[in-house]
Amino acid sequence: MMKFLKQKNKNSGFTLVETLVAIVIFTSSIVVMMNVLGGGISNTTYAKNRTIATYLAQEGIETIRNMRDNYVLYPADTGLDWAQFVGKLNTAGCFSRAFRGCYFDDRDISTNITFSPCQSSTVCPLYNDVPGVYSYFGTKDSGFDRVITMRPTVMESPLNNGDEIKVVSTVYWKQGINTYNVSFSENLFNWGTVTPVVTP
Repeated sequence: MMKFLKQKNKNSGFTLVETLVAIVIFTSSIVVMMNVLGGGISNTTYAKNRTIATYLAQEGIETIRNMRDNYVLYPADTGLDWAQFVGKLNTAGCFSRAFRGCYFDDRDISTNITFSPCQSSTVCPLYNDVPGVYSYFGTKDSGFDRVITMRPTVMESPLNNGDEIKVVSTVYWKQGINTYNVSFSENLFNWGTVTPVVTP
């Protein structure tokens, strides 16, 4: 009888080692699942920020292109031309290596958009006091910085009033300990020097 009870007790319940092994396996699976979820949230945040940065970088290019169009395509209406366009950007520090590029003030687009140099110690932060609206002026930091730079093309130097400049719009943002950026570039031409070809 005693032998039967001892054998029965030996086969029933978990030992301490079995319990510890079960706890370790359960804890490991929870940790792995949390890492996967954390990585998914991080990737989603990165994708969202990259999408916003892409739109902001493209907006920078479109602003410069629009300004070029107003200066070059409508000189009779504005009295402006390519040389004034390039000179304005050069004066604002967009070409200068002493600055990190420039930013624009488009709060009043009824007049000419003004450009200013980014300070050498900082980039040009964007604010979004109104949700979804990004501007260089405000109080609520959006976490994005946009810098517009101009570079001479291989063949010509815009500082010598060449007929081509390369515009680069770069948006920076931080996520965790890393800094990311999206950059767009486009070559703009002096269309005022193009002679239209008329076929009879």
